Amino acid sequence: MLDMDDFHKINEARGKLFGNVVLMNIASCLKRTCREGDLIGRFGGDEFLVLLKDTDMEDASRTASLMVREISSMLDSSGYGGMTVGCSIGGRMIAEDEKGFYDIMVKADQAMRQVKKEGKGGVRFYESVTDKEDDIFTYERLKKLNDKKLREQSSLQGKTSTAVALEVFEKTSSFEEALHILMGFIGSRFRLNRIAIYMNWEREGAGHSAFQWVDDRTAMLFDPSDTFRQEEFYLSYNLYDSDGIAVLNRDKLEVYNTGMRRIMDRARAGTMLFAGIFMDDRYVGMMVLVNTEEIREWTRSERSSISELAKVVGTNARTSLRLLEARQKAEYYKSRDILTGLMSYACFKDECQRMMDEGADGYVIIASDIKGFKFINEAVGYTQGDNILRMFADMLTQNGREENRYTRVSADQFLCFGVCRMDRVKFVEMVQRLNEDFCRIQNQMFTNVNIMVRSGIYFIEQDCREIDAAIDRANIARRSVDYIIQSASVVFNDGPFDSGFREHEIINRMEYALKHQEFKVYLQPKLWLKDQGLAGAEALVRWQREDGTVIAPGEFLPLFEKNGFISQMDLSIFRQVCRKLREWLDKGVRPVCISLNLSSVDIQMDHILSDIMEGTREYGIDHRFLEFELTETAFLKDTERTFHVMKELRDSGFTTSIDDFGSGYSIMNMMADIPSDVIKLDCGFVQSCRNTERGREFLRQLIQMTNKMGFVSLCEGIETKEQLDMVTEMGCSIGQGYYFSKPIPMDDFFEKFLLKIH
Repeated sequence: MLDMDDFHKINEARGKLFGNVVLMNIASCLKRTCREGDLIGRFGGDEFLVLLKDTDMEDASRTASLMVREISSMLDSSGYGGMTVGCSIGGRMIAEDEKGFYDIMVKADQAMRQVKKEGKGGVRFYESVTDKEDDIFTYERLKKLNDKKLREQSSLQGKTSTAVALEVFEKTSSFEEALHILMGFIGSRFRLNRIAIYMNWEREGAGHSAFQWVDDRTAMLFDPSDTFRQEEFYLSYNLYDSDGIAVLNRDKLEVYNTGMRRIMDRARAGTMLFAGIFMDDRYVGMMVLVNTEEIREWTRSERSSISELAKVVGTNARTSLRLLEARQKAEYYKSRDILTGLMSYACFKDECQRMMDEGADGYVIIASDIKGFKFINEAVGYTQGDNILRMFADMLTQNGREENRYTRVSADQFLCFGVCRMDRVKFVEMVQRLNEDFCRIQNQMFTNVNIMVRSGIYFIEQDCREIDAAIDRANIARRSVDYIIQSASVVFNDGPFDSGFREHEIINRMEYALKHQEFKVYLQPKLWLKDQGLAGAEALVRWQREDGTVIAPGEFLPLFEKNGFISQMDLSIFRQVCRKLREWLDKGVRPVCISLNLSSVDIQMDHILSDIMEGTREYGIDHRFLEFELTETAFLKDTERTFHVMKELRDSGFTTSIDDFGSGYSIMNMMADIPSDVIKLDCGFVQSCRNTERGREFLRQLIQMTNKMGFVSLCEGIETKEQLDMVTEMGCSIGQGYYFSKPIPMDDFFEKFLLKIH
């Protein structure tokens, strides 16, 4: 016993007529699955009975499982608008002591209900049902339930073919889906083996399409799109009678032309009925109904029914085509600027980004506008103003290459994107000449205005991988010539706006970079100069974008100090260091002290101390593993606040240091009281002092004074063996610089330095 799972959903979604056609196809599927001599019947609305003869449990289980798979795949591939349905099967191996067929049915039904309880879509035999309920599952109960289902599932009997066709087209979502359903109905009602429907949409610009249906006894022997050659489609037109019907029989094959004989041979047809499909009195398609097993006589009533069906198909083909045209038009205007016909801005960006992602180079983007266009509108009127915009769009497309992309961003602003295939200087000259020619023509037409066009040109470099950035740069160039007395074309990077753009670009991305962990921590080791042992490391920030490009610290750090963002970035660096220290400690490796930079902006933050304490508590970091560096100039900006923060940090067990000592105004008068453990001598200061004997002596005395006052002296910027020997001889305690190592990622530092000392 086979029952369709959740079949009511198909009825609810598509209507019971649709459900009836699905049931017809399921019946055909069961016929293909069973052997000759097996019995198949419909019992109730969506239940079927199958009697397998001369079989055993293993063979019956295999056949039942095949039924489940075939039905599921059949529904999934039959064009039913993506709808699917499964089935549950219950079986009973007939025993000699069975009371009768009804007893067998209710036991199979009980097994099928068990499958439903366990999740549907499977096979179970009564013999494996553990909790049998024979007193509940009776034939009377079963018949009552299925009679109710049968009444609920409306029958196609009593409905004319035309009525069925009208209902199918009304309740299906597409013309193609309706044809699939309708062919199943026609094939069943008129006892056909094959149906093909050919539609010739070439006049409507949609090409041609073909559909095919076969019964359970007939194979799909040919590709329906190759069933009819175009000339055969038109040859059939001459065969139709006044109702648009033509019938070919194999016993008259010799009187037909070559094309008709070819069709009959390929379809292996005994009889073929052709029905013309017309749309607005134009011949646009045909239905071909095939009997392969017999030469049949079509009655006048049957021919009339098929003629009416063809008319219904033609009418709905026209409706479908009109809907398709409306959708295409709507889709076209969705992606187009209504005024100029150029691409919409969104589509333009998508297309350009796709082209840039393909990796080709040599692209250029031009941003143009008509200077003072709102005054031109007022002078010549909005209708003429719109015409000027249309003519500018025409000028762009007529003078550009076919593969270029164009858009009107808004009002009078236009963008053009494509490959530059000439010398850049000549390209700029061409843009300028086109702008001037356009303005000259427009000024001749409208003598009361002075039309000028300004264009910003950006030759897209390889490091620019985003269309938004390219558009920004072209617009920056365009806006850089704000006050013009004639049309102008400016190339990005040719003017003073480059640095301003770079700052704008950095500021726009800084929040995104912080959120997506683009700020990376690199460590540069510090070494004891006496024995070259590892003394610690300094945490330095590197900005590595997602695309792999690196922004130099000198570009963004001064800007972040200026706008205050450096405090958020420094906190992120601090937490990254704490997290990595915790990781090393958990591995059983004792870390060295890592120094972090504090800016003057950080010092002014009320919560700087609490943020630091909270971070170390969260990760369980001993304060002796962290050092905080402040620059010499930070003390001069707010000496009292800086002293307070440094003292609090030092009293809490952190190491403190003065960075870049000697790089700016001296804080020599504060040296006696400054709450610091380490004095870092500026690299430029060290390198300049070594050039003269007086400079070397000054550096020696400064290092010795630093040591005698209880500070640890550190010289950074050591790049050569000569510099190393000099500061070592002078008594400097710690060295740092590229001579020992450049800044490297934290994991590389762990492998290269920390593991060696452990």
